[in-house]
Amino acid sequence: MGRLFAERPRIGRQLVGGFERLMGRYFFLAMFGIAIVVAFVPTSALEWAVMRYPAVARFVMDYYLVTVLGVIFFQLTVLFRLFTRDLPVWMDNAYLHESRADNLRSLRRVRSQPTQPS
Repeated sequence: MGRLFAERPRIGRQLVGGFERLMGRYFFLAMFGIAIVVAFVPTSALEWAVMRYPAVARFVMDYYLVTVLGVIFFQLTVLFRLFTRDLPVWMDNAYLHESRADNLRSLRRVRSQPTQPS
């Protein structure tokens, strides 16, 4: 059981590195998938809130234009941030996480030798 917990950082970095490598390989599909998620999640959350709470429905109907513009502004802000800053960095850093995972495993193989005073 202790070995499993010792391997967790290496396994986690390998998973992150593999995911980032896939995002880099399938760049268009990654961007398209993230755009769909950003489009559907806020609207689904707003729909859920309107159906569940009558006060939210009343607010949305009273301030319809503000609500729609706010949701669109939020979606565009998230997409611009992801497409210009975060996703390209994640895709380029795949080697960093995989290398780090290997380094964690390599360090365990080397045993430290006590130095003898001369």
